[in-house]
Amino acid sequence: MKEHIFKVERFPLGRLYRFGMFLWLMDFINYFLGRQADILLMGIFSVPTFEIGYYNIAFTLTMTLSTLLLGGFEGVSLSALAEIDAKHGKGSLGQAWSVIIKATNLLSLPVLIFAICFAREIVSALYSDAYLPTVVLFQVFALFALVIRLLGGGVHTTVLCATDREKLAFYLRLAGGILNLVLDLLLIPRYKAIGAIVATGSSGVVLMILEMWITMRYLRAKYPVSFLSKVLLVSLLALSIVRLIPAQSIPSLIGTGLAYGAVIVGLLYLVKPLSEEDRALLAKANNRLYIALSRF
Repeated sequence: MKEHIFKVERFPLGRLYRFGMFLWLMDFINYFLGRQADILLMGIFSVPTFEIGYYNIAFTLTMTLSTLLLGGFEGVSLSALAEIDAKHGKGSLGQAWSVIIKATNLLSLPVLIFAICFAREIVSALYSDAYLPTVVLFQVFALFALVIRLLGGGVHTTVLCATDREKLAFYLRLAGGILNLVLDLLLIPRYKAIGAIVATGSSGVVLMILEMWITMRYLRAKYPVSFLSKVLLVSLLALSIVRLIPAQSIPSLIGTGLAYGAVIVGLLYLVKPLSEEDRALLAKANNRLYIALSRF
């Protein structure tokens, strides 16, 4: 009887460990030099407890709504971009980066615009009128979230990680966290919770501009300004149409939101924001998706 000897090949785990470590450190920075730093410093500077509570509600609502339709999207994007980089190089990676920015903005910008306009109704329906002082904080947070999403959100970080530049992404996040801490120290003593929001939002905007500049230089790709302008225009037009619909309860808010979404779909059909390159990429990626979206 013959003996079968299986040769076991060693798989180098050093690269995997480093990648995981930098991702963990970025999450750590986002939490402890972002929201947690805001709350800690508000406590140190004796900001009233109820105002810190309003801050927490505004933050939670903004993060929930900005990612409402993006569940799992970033994880899929990372693997997809890494595969495209390995197989096709910078040219295809730049096109994929542009498409992902378009997709994330298409799914988040209309939601954030709706939230800013209907902030009072949302807070009242979810938390009661006793929490209406949260409205302004929520609107400011959502406005910063909208600007950050327009500047690419986390897509640039995903590209950096997919192309083995997670160390650079970490240092950028660290710089953004330190900037937030400095702005907190300057703004919270005077402006309290709104100062914390402006500090966090401003540092996020600066970070996105840096990440966008670095990513565009590396990929030598153009930012999809035309597409994003059309999505903004369509969202504002849809909002002006549905704004007169009363939305004083959760069912009426849902109904208004559905009407808003339907108007956006109709306007997008008329505006047709997708380019020929986008349609070609859709045709390569998924035929059913191409059939569904080619008319846009």
